[in-house]
Amino acid sequence: MKTLHVPTTALLLILLLVSCQKEKEDLGLDIGELHISKTFPKPGDSLKLSYSLEQNSVEDDNEFESLFYYLVDGNMYPEDINLKKTDNGNWVGYIKIPDSAKALAFNFKSGETYYNNKNNGYTVLLYDESQKQIPGSNASLGNYFLRYGDAHGIKVDKQKTLSLLKTDINNYPEVKEKLGLAYLNELHTQDKVSGKIIINEEIDSLESKTELTEKEYSKLINLYHILKEREKADSINDIVATKFPNGNAAKNKFMNLFFQEKDLNKKISVFEEFSAKAKSKNDINIKDYMAREIANQSLKDKDYESFFKYSKLITNESSLASMYNSIAWNMALKDENLDFASEISKKSLDLVKKGEKSTFVTESQHKKNTESSYFMYADTYAFILDKQGKTEEAIAYQKPVAYSIKKGKADKDGVIERYIEFMTKNEQFEAIEKEAAQFIKDGNGNQKTKQYLKQAYVVNKGSDEGFYDYLNNLEAISEETFTAELRKKVIDEEAPEFTMKNLNNEEVSLASLKGKTVILDFWATWCGPCIQSFPAMQAAVNKYKDNPDVVFLFIDTLENGTEDEINKNVVKFIKDNKYSFNVLFDYKLSQDGNDYKMVKDYNVNGIPTKFIIGPDGKIKFKSVGFGGSIDGLVSELDQMIKFSQSFEPLKS
Repeated sequence: MKTLHVPTTALLLILLLVSCQKEKEDLGLDIGELHISKTFPKPGDSLKLSYSLEQNSVEDDNEFESLFYYLVDGNMYPEDINLKKTDNGNWVGYIKIPDSAKALAFNFKSGETYYNNKNNGYTVLLYDESQKQIPGSNASLGNYFLRYGDAHGIKVDKQKTLSLLKTDINNYPEVKEKLGLAYLNELHTQDKVSGKIIINEEIDSLESKTELTEKEYSKLINLYHILKEREKADSINDIVATKFPNGNAAKNKFMNLFFQEKDLNKKISVFEEFSAKAKSKNDINIKDYMAREIANQSLKDKDYESFFKYSKLITNESSLASMYNSIAWNMALKDENLDFASEISKKSLDLVKKGEKSTFVTESQHKKNTESSYFMYADTYAFILDKQGKTEEAIAYQKPVAYSIKKGKADKDGVIERYIEFMTKNEQFEAIEKEAAQFIKDGNGNQKTKQYLKQAYVVNKGSDEGFYDYLNNLEAISEETFTAELRKKVIDEEAPEFTMKNLNNEEVSLASLKGKTVILDFWATWCGPCIQSFPAMQAAVNKYKDNPDVVFLFIDTLENGTEDEINKNVVKFIKDNKYSFNVLFDYKLSQDGNDYKMVKDYNVNGIPTKFIIGPDGKIKFKSVGFGGSIDGLVSELDQMIKFSQSFEPLKS
């Protein structure tokens, strides 16, 4: 056998090469608790992700959700991440970066809790082969912060956002074409003087041209809108509509004409003329909206043939299903034309299953949204069936809806209550005693469900002897379940300080309320769900009116009009409805801006939104929206208030 002798110099060279390769080994990138396998990720790469929750805890692994958005200039597209929990407690998964992506943003959620890297977010810029940031990467990320940062729990640094946009817009004409207006709008918001100078330079450049394209006219109109010079924008819009009869400006005139027209037949004529020109996806969306308006007007006129004719022209099946359900529910509440309500309610169930996935949701989100909509529409259909005397059918549709409510979530919408009510009508007393008891133990039994349980108990046992001890035991278990669920929702962050004036022009500050539990309810006079929730909020206020340690404050915000007009409208609204609310007025940060102080400080993304602040001055809970049940909302607030008063934070 021959022995291979390697010269010493060659051996040193090999060792040196191996050493260099080790030095160049990509150790990846850490962003808070997230580790990605490449330091300079680029479009087309496959990445390994590892997510550690050392500083957080997931109460229910089945509720842990993960996705990433790939950002492309002004758009963001979500994709699911299939993370698996490993033996060491980390979550591991893989993604492939789409070729069109310019930046990435990762989102992690458990139940109602967002994990957002201490409000910094998990965001990644993308690079080319030479490890240089790709054109538009900064601007795409800046646009994400600007448009979606607040919604994803990120404390957005406005100056940083502006800098990200400016960097790419100044260097790449194609990026300026796509995001230049977003940058100028934000610049004008932050610095009106500098913003106005640059915007006027852009206007002068456009107006110096002898001939403008439709796109350039559109930019000019938008620039005047940023400066709030509406008359100039409108005058240019009229010119563009004439010069480009098939363009967007002309189509906008059709829309304005349609919505200003009161006569239904003339509305239909405008609709048909517009439909003949509709080609783009946006045109189809406008056409759908017009068809919906005509269908609704036809329904008011009880012209059911026209209602179906125009509602069938709506191409978005999810939107059509929602429309049918809303009409059916309102009719059922009024006991009005139940056969028609039943027909369109059943159609909503058939349509929701067929709804196509939007590009702006992931597959898992689409599945979840479809399931949620189906249960909502099935609740409506069962409600109508019961009113028609078809109680067995109603039970069949209502049962899966009732069992879709997770433990400790309470029966906010009354779907469990309706299920037990239908069973009571059908005299299924043995099943009621078993199922209602379990719903109560799970923290989802309201007062009426408990009454139905008592009725079943008496029928089954022959008397109510022992019932109240039995119910007390169920409620004790329920309390434990509900408390465990509430603990998962605890925020425990310092509440931003505030001082605002109320309806009596008195100043109210958070500092003056330290040691009390404070409920903030953000609302506006134009907000339908806010107004719908007010009977429940009045019931909650009444319940605690003699408790000096609980304070309800109703923050009026996001209103239109002058300060005097807003004050007058709010005073009239509260007085007309005889609410005993302590209303405080939020205020704009600048006279010309649209940012409201409390909305910004408390990161409010929609109303109604409620915050429960504990006696220690920390936000314990945040609740968005209104489910529709007075008892449900009062019960939820009651539990949150009690929990906040006795809250002891978990030790780290």
